Amino acid sequence: MSCFSFVVVWIEQNPSKGNAIVADDEKMLNLQQECGMICSQATSHFMPQFASAIELLAPGETALVIFTVGHHLTDNHDGTGSTGWWVINPHRKVNRIIIYRRASDDLADNDLFIGRHDGVEGPREDGRYLVRLLDFKLAGHTASNWRKFADTYSKSLRYVSRPMA
Repeated sequence: MSCFSFVVVWIEQNPSKGNAIVADDEKMLNLQQECGMICSQATSHFMPQFASAIELLAPGETALVIFTVGHHLTDNHDGTGSTGWWVINPHRKVNRIIIYRRASDDLADNDLFIGRHDGVEGPREDGRYLVRLLDFKLAGHTASNWRKFADTYSKSLRYVSRPMA
């Protein structure tokens, strides 16, 4: 079976995931090594690239965008997950949580996750909250650095909104 047909079969068996390839990094690396260029082309064809957080939002939506290296990012593999502990306003309404995870040492291919806000846990004594996620999935990648992606200078989280069309 070619690498490309493997990817198509995997997506067809997981229609709830949409067109995103949600294989773990080790499996994808093995596929890329076995199939070379065909798998690389299939991966980039199915996994969207985004230059900014606003591109992941529908008109009128608001998101909390979080930068992480992923140490405390949790994927429960059932569509739920959680972030690490953040200083946020737990009463601020957002439609989406977007997570920018630095995925490589060269900083050129960063993972983007998206989910719906499912409340918070906390606060801890330091005033930080754990953000819970529903419909949590890998949404794509970005070659943009954090500052450009979130349109911020140095903060590791940011609220963004996409204006109505």
